[in-house]
Amino acid sequence: MKSAKKKVMVICVFFAIITLGACKKFSVLNSDPNSITSNVSSPDYLMANVLTQSASWYGNLGSGDMSGAMQQTYQDAWGNGFSGQLGNGSAGSSPNPVQAIAAGSGTTMVSTNNAQTCAVVNGGVQCWGQNSSGQLGNNSTAQSNVPVQTIFAGSSATAVSIGSGHSCAIVGGGVQCWGLGTSGQLGNGGFANSLVPVQTIPAGSNVTLLAAGNFHTCALVNGAVQCWGFNGNGQLGNNSTATPSIPVATTGATANVSAITAGGNHSCAVISGGVQCWGLNANGQLGNNTITQSLIPVPAIPANSNVLA
Repeated sequence: MKSAKKKVMVICVFFAIITLGACKKFSVLNSDPNSITSNVSSPDYLMANVLTQSASWYGNLGSGDMSGAMQQTYQDAWGNGFSGQLGNGSAGSSPNPVQAIAAGSGTTMVSTNNAQTCAVVNGGVQCWGQNSSGQLGNNSTAQSNVPVQTIFAGSSATAVSIGSGHSCAIVGGGVQCWGLGTSGQLGNGGFANSLVPVQTIPAGSNVTLLAAGNFHTCALVNGAVQCWGFNGNGQLGNNSTATPSIPVATTGATANVSAITAGGNHSCAVISGGVQCWGLNANGQLGNNTITQSLIPVPAIPANSNVLA
Protein backbone atom coordinates (compact mmCIF):
# COMPACT_ATOMS: atom_id res chain seq x y z
CA MET A 1 0.00 0.00 0.00
CA LYS A 2 2.75 2.38 0.97
CA SER A 3 4.54 2.11 -2.36
CA ALA A 4 1.33 2.68 -4.32
CA LYS A 5 0.58 5.82 -2.33
CA LYS A 6 4.11 7.11 -2.77
CA LYS A 7 3.91 6.65 -6.52
CA VAL A 8 0.73 8.69 -6.75
CA MET A 9 2.25 11.51 -4.73
CA VAL A 10 5.39 11.64 -6.88
CA ILE A 11 3.29 11.78 -10.03
CA CYS A 12 1.34 14.65 -8.58
CA VAL A 13 4.53 16.54 -7.82
CA PHE A 14 5.53 16.19 -11.47
CA PHE A 15 2.21 17.50 -12.73
CA ALA A 16 2.25 20.35 -10.24
CA ILE A 17 5.51 21.43 -11.81
CA ILE A 18 4.16 21.43 -15.35
CA THR A 19 1.01 23.38 -14.51
CA LEU A 20 2.74 26.54 -13.37
CA GLY A 21 2.50 25.67 -9.72
CA ALA A 22 -1.27 25.96 -9.92
CA CYS A 23 -1.80 22.50 -8.50
CA LYS A 24 -1.59 23.91 -5.01
CA LYS A 25 -2.66 20.86 -3.09
CA PHE A 26 -3.45 17.34 -4.22
CA SER A 27 -3.23 14.53 -1.72
CA VAL A 28 -4.32 10.94 -1.60
CA LEU A 29 -6.44 10.53 1.50
CA ASN A 30 -7.24 6.85 1.06
CA SER A 31 -4.40 4.36 1.15
CA ASP A 32 -6.36 1.87 -0.97
CA PRO A 33 -4.60 1.95 -4.38
CA ASN A 34 -7.94 1.48 -6.11
CA SER A 35 -9.49 4.52 -4.45
CA ILE A 36 -8.32 8.06 -5.25
CA THR A 37 -9.51 11.04 -3.26
CA SER A 38 -8.26 14.52 -4.07
CA ASN A 39 -8.02 17.52 -1.79
CA VAL A 40 -7.57 20.62 -3.92
CA SER A 41 -7.02 23.96 -2.24
CA SER A 42 -8.20 26.85 -4.45
CA PRO A 43 -6.67 25.59 -7.68
CA ASP A 44 -6.41 27.93 -10.65
CA TYR A 45 -5.96 24.88 -12.83
CA LEU A 46 -5.18 21.25 -12.20
CA MET A 47 -4.28 18.58 -14.69
CA ALA A 48 -3.58 15.38 -12.83
CA ASN A 49 -2.66 12.08 -14.35
CA VAL A 50 -2.77 9.61 -11.49
CA LEU A 51 -1.99 6.02 -12.29
CA THR A 52 -2.62 3.31 -9.71
CA GLN A 53 -3.01 -0.17 -11.11
CA SER A 54 -5.62 0.22 -13.87
CA ALA A 55 -7.11 3.55 -12.80
CA SER A 56 -6.44 6.55 -15.04
CA TRP A 57 -7.72 10.05 -14.39
CA TYR A 58 -7.48 13.28 -16.34
CA GLY A 59 -9.18 16.35 -14.95
CA ASN A 60 -9.58 20.07 -15.29
CA LEU A 61 -10.95 21.08 -11.90
CA GLY A 62 -10.33 24.77 -12.43
CA SER A 63 -13.22 24.96 -14.89
CA GLY A 64 -15.44 22.62 -12.90
CA ASP A 65 -14.93 19.77 -15.33
CA MET A 66 -13.68 16.26 -14.52
CA SER A 67 -13.77 12.95 -16.32
CA GLY A 68 -12.50 9.53 -15.33
CA ALA A 69 -11.79 6.21 -16.99
CA MET A 70 -11.82 3.62 -14.24
CA GLN A 71 -10.82 0.01 -13.84
CA GLN A 72 -14.39 -1.11 -14.44
CA THR A 73 -13.80 0.14 -18.04
CA TYR A 74 -16.58 2.65 -18.22
CA GLN A 75 -16.60 6.41 -18.05
CA ASP A 76 -18.45 8.76 -15.76
CA ALA A 77 -18.21 12.54 -16.06
CA TRP A 78 -19.41 15.50 -14.06
CA GLY A 79 -19.17 19.31 -13.96
CA ASN A 80 -19.93 21.81 -16.71
CA GLY A 81 -21.86 20.34 -19.61
CA PHE A 82 -22.56 23.44 -21.72
CA SER A 83 -20.98 21.91 -24.83
CA GLY A 84 -22.13 18.34 -24.21
CA GLN A 85 -18.74 17.39 -22.80
CA LEU A 86 -20.32 15.10 -20.18
CA GLY A 87 -21.48 12.81 -22.97
CA ASN A 88 -24.79 11.86 -21.37
CA GLY A 89 -27.07 13.32 -24.03
CA SER A 90 -27.51 16.65 -22.26
CA ALA A 91 -25.93 20.08 -22.50
CA GLY A 92 -26.63 20.71 -18.83
CA SER A 93 -24.16 20.62 -15.97
CA SER A 94 -24.12 17.93 -13.30
CA PRO A 95 -22.62 18.03 -9.79
CA ASN A 96 -22.69 14.23 -9.73
CA PRO A 97 -21.19 11.60 -12.06
CA VAL A 98 -23.34 10.75 -15.08
CA GLN A 99 -22.80 7.83 -17.44
CA ALA A 100 -21.03 8.74 -20.67
CA ILE A 101 -19.91 5.27 -21.82
CA ALA A 102 -21.56 2.12 -20.52
CA ALA A 103 -19.87 -0.26 -18.11
CA GLY A 104 -18.01 -3.11 -19.75
CA SER A 105 -17.33 -1.11 -22.91
CA GLY A 106 -13.56 -1.50 -22.76
CA THR A 107 -12.60 2.09 -21.96
CA THR A 108 -8.89 2.29 -21.17
CA MET A 109 -8.07 6.01 -21.26
CA VAL A 110 -9.80 9.40 -21.27
CA SER A 111 -8.65 12.96 -21.98
CA THR A 112 -10.60 16.17 -21.50
CA ASN A 113 -10.39 19.92 -21.82
CA ASN A 114 -12.95 22.48 -20.72
CA ALA A 115 -15.42 21.70 -23.52
CA GLN A 116 -14.59 18.32 -25.03
CA THR A 117 -13.80 14.74 -24.04
CA CYS A 118 -12.28 11.78 -25.89
CA ALA A 119 -11.78 8.19 -24.76
CA VAL A 120 -9.98 5.12 -26.02
CA VAL A 121 -12.63 2.39 -26.25
CA ASN A 122 -11.84 -1.13 -27.47
CA GLY A 123 -8.86 0.05 -29.48
CA GLY A 124 -10.78 2.90 -31.08
CA VAL A 125 -11.52 6.50 -30.11
CA GLN A 126 -14.84 8.11 -29.22
CA CYS A 127 -15.27 11.87 -28.61
CA TRP A 128 -18.03 14.24 -27.54
CA GLY A 129 -18.65 17.90 -26.75
CA GLN A 130 -17.57 21.02 -28.63
CA ASN A 131 -16.82 20.49 -32.32
CA SER A 132 -16.48 23.90 -33.96
CA SER A 133 -13.11 23.00 -35.51
CA GLY A 134 -13.81 19.32 -36.13
CA GLN A 135 -12.12 18.22 -32.90
CA LEU A 136 -14.48 15.27 -32.54
CA GLY A 137 -13.10 13.86 -35.79
CA ASN A 138 -16.45 12.60 -37.10
CA ASN A 139 -16.48 14.63 -40.34
CA SER A 140 -18.76 17.26 -38.84
CA THR A 141 -18.62 20.56 -36.95
CA ALA A 142 -21.82 19.92 -35.03
CA GLN A 143 -21.56 19.65 -31.25
CA SER A 144 -22.40 16.22 -29.87
CA ASN A 145 -23.85 15.53 -26.43
CA VAL A 146 -23.13 11.81 -26.77
CA PRO A 147 -19.98 9.93 -27.83
CA VAL A 148 -19.37 9.72 -31.58
CA GLN A 149 -16.96 7.35 -33.30
CA THR A 150 -13.71 9.06 -34.29
CA ILE A 151 -11.50 6.03 -34.89
CA PHE A 152 -13.11 2.61 -35.32
CA ALA A 153 -12.81 0.03 -32.55
CA GLY A 154 -10.10 -2.51 -33.17
CA SER A 155 -7.75 0.06 -34.74
CA SER A 156 -5.04 -0.44 -32.08
CA ALA A 157 -5.56 3.00 -30.53
CA THR A 158 -3.77 3.13 -27.17
CA ALA A 159 -3.82 6.79 -26.11
CA VAL A 160 -5.60 10.06 -26.80
CA SER A 161 -4.79 13.67 -25.86
CA ILE A 162 -6.80 16.86 -26.36
CA GLY A 163 -5.48 20.37 -27.00
CA SER A 164 -7.43 23.61 -27.39
CA GLY A 165 -9.33 22.70 -30.51
CA HIS A 166 -7.40 19.69 -31.77
CA SER A 167 -7.05 16.07 -30.68
CA CYS A 168 -4.44 13.39 -31.31
CA ALA A 169 -4.25 9.65 -30.71
CA ILE A 170 -1.64 6.93 -30.80
CA VAL A 171 -2.91 4.41 -33.35
CA GLY A 172 -0.93 1.33 -34.29
CA GLY A 173 2.27 2.84 -32.96
CA GLY A 174 1.82 6.02 -35.00
CA VAL A 175 -0.06 9.28 -34.42
CA GLN A 176 -3.27 10.59 -35.98
CA CYS A 177 -4.65 14.10 -35.29
CA TRP A 178 -7.80 16.02 -36.16
CA GLY A 179 -9.54 19.36 -35.54
CA LEU A 180 -7.93 22.82 -35.50
CA GLY A 181 -4.81 22.93 -37.65
CA THR A 182 -4.05 26.62 -38.17
CA SER A 183 -0.82 26.41 -36.16
CA GLY A 184 0.37 23.14 -37.67
CA GLN A 185 -0.78 21.23 -34.60
CA LEU A 186 -2.06 18.32 -36.69
CA GLY A 187 1.49 17.65 -37.84
CA ASN A 188 0.50 16.53 -41.34
CA GLY A 189 2.44 19.18 -43.27
CA GLY A 190 -0.43 21.68 -43.53
CA PHE A 191 -2.15 24.47 -41.64
CA ALA A 192 -5.77 23.60 -42.38
CA ASN A 193 -8.38 22.16 -40.05
CA SER A 194 -9.39 18.54 -40.54
CA LEU A 195 -12.77 17.07 -39.64
CA VAL A 196 -11.34 13.54 -39.72
CA PRO A 197 -8.09 12.03 -38.42
CA VAL A 198 -4.99 12.63 -40.55
CA GLN A 199 -1.67 10.82 -40.32
CA THR A 200 0.98 12.70 -38.35
CA ILE A 201 3.49 9.93 -37.63
CA PRO A 202 3.25 6.67 -39.62
CA ALA A 203 1.95 3.53 -37.94
CA GLY A 204 4.67 1.23 -36.70
CA SER A 205 6.88 4.11 -35.50
CA ASN A 206 6.91 2.92 -31.89
CA VAL A 207 5.11 5.96 -30.49
CA THR A 208 4.48 5.26 -26.81
CA LEU A 209 3.51 8.63 -25.25
CA LEU A 210 1.49 11.61 -26.42
CA ALA A 211 0.72 15.07 -24.99
CA ALA A 212 -1.26 17.93 -26.56
CA GLY A 213 -0.82 21.54 -25.43
CA ASN A 214 -2.93 24.49 -26.49
CA PHE A 215 -1.72 24.59 -30.08
CA HIS A 216 1.18 22.13 -30.10
CA THR A 217 1.66 18.42 -29.56
CA CYS A 218 4.56 16.24 -28.44
CA ALA A 219 5.11 12.49 -28.70
CA LEU A 220 7.71 9.97 -27.61
CA VAL A 221 8.90 8.24 -30.78
CA ASN A 222 11.38 5.39 -30.45
CA GLY A 223 12.43 6.82 -27.10
CA ALA A 224 12.98 10.39 -28.36
CA VAL A 225 10.71 13.44 -28.05
CA GLN A 226 9.24 14.97 -31.20
CA CYS A 227 6.91 17.99 -31.20
CA TRP A 228 4.93 19.98 -33.78
CA GLY A 229 2.65 23.01 -34.01
CA PHE A 230 2.85 26.51 -32.57
CA ASN A 231 6.35 27.37 -31.41
CA GLY A 232 6.30 31.10 -30.66
CA ASN A 233 7.71 30.50 -27.18
CA GLY A 234 9.98 27.60 -27.99
CA GLN A 235 7.54 24.99 -26.71
CA LEU A 236 8.78 22.47 -29.28
CA GLY A 237 12.26 22.60 -27.76
CA ASN A 238 14.14 22.57 -31.08
CA ASN A 239 16.11 25.82 -30.51
CA SER A 240 13.77 27.78 -32.76
CA THR A 241 10.56 29.80 -32.66
CA ALA A 242 9.49 28.80 -36.18
CA THR A 243 6.17 26.94 -36.31
CA PRO A 244 6.51 23.65 -38.20
CA SER A 245 3.58 21.59 -39.45
CA ILE A 246 5.53 18.35 -39.18
CA PRO A 247 7.21 16.72 -36.16
CA VAL A 248 10.66 18.04 -35.21
CA ALA A 249 13.14 16.60 -32.73
CA THR A 250 13.35 18.22 -29.30
CA THR A 251 16.97 19.05 -28.57
CA GLY A 252 18.61 16.68 -26.10
CA ALA A 253 15.45 14.68 -25.36
CA THR A 254 16.64 11.61 -27.19
CA ALA A 255 17.10 8.95 -24.51
CA ASN A 256 15.93 7.86 -21.06
CA VAL A 257 12.60 9.69 -21.45
CA SER A 258 9.85 8.11 -19.37
CA ALA A 259 7.07 10.75 -19.49
CA ILE A 260 6.09 13.85 -21.45
CA THR A 261 3.43 16.47 -20.95
CA ALA A 262 2.42 19.73 -22.61
CA GLY A 263 1.13 22.86 -20.92
CA GLY A 264 -0.46 25.79 -22.69
CA ASN A 265 2.79 27.07 -24.17
CA HIS A 266 5.48 24.96 -22.55
CA SER A 267 6.40 21.30 -22.36
CA CYS A 268 8.14 19.03 -19.86
CA ALA A 269 9.57 15.54 -19.78
CA VAL A 270 10.88 13.11 -17.20
CA ILE A 271 14.42 12.36 -18.38
CA SER A 272 16.82 10.10 -16.48
CA GLY A 273 14.75 10.41 -13.32
CA GLY A 274 14.69 14.21 -13.39
CA VAL A 275 12.51 16.83 -15.11
CA GLN A 276 13.41 19.09 -18.02
CA CYS A 277 11.11 21.78 -19.42
CA TRP A 278 11.11 24.23 -22.33
CA GLY A 279 8.99 27.03 -23.78
CA LEU A 280 7.14 29.90 -22.10
CA ASN A 281 8.44 30.82 -18.65
CA ALA A 282 6.76 34.10 -17.74
CA ASN A 283 5.42 32.55 -14.54
CA GLY A 284 8.38 30.34 -13.78
CA GLN A 285 6.75 27.29 -15.32
CA LEU A 286 10.11 25.86 -16.45
CA GLY A 287 11.20 25.54 -12.83
CA ASN A 288 14.76 26.73 -13.45
CA ASN A 289 14.71 29.79 -11.16
CA THR A 290 14.22 32.28 -14.01
CA ILE A 291 11.28 33.80 -15.90
CA THR A 292 13.07 33.66 -19.25
CA GLN A 293 11.65 31.37 -21.89
CA SER A 294 13.86 28.61 -23.24
CA LEU A 295 14.00 27.22 -26.76
CA ILE A 296 15.64 24.01 -25.53
CA PRO A 297 15.04 21.78 -22.48
CA VAL A 298 16.45 23.11 -19.20
CA PRO A 299 16.66 21.18 -15.90
CA ALA A 300 13.80 21.76 -13.46
CA ILE A 301 14.60 18.79 -11.23
CA PRO A 302 18.10 17.21 -11.46
CA ALA A 303 18.56 13.85 -13.11
CA ASN A 304 18.57 10.80 -10.84
CA SER A 305 16.01 12.39 -8.50
CA ASN A 306 13.73 9.36 -8.83
CA VAL A 307 10.91 11.27 -10.52
CA LEU A 308 8.47 8.62 -11.69
CA ALA A 309 6.38 8.58 -14.83
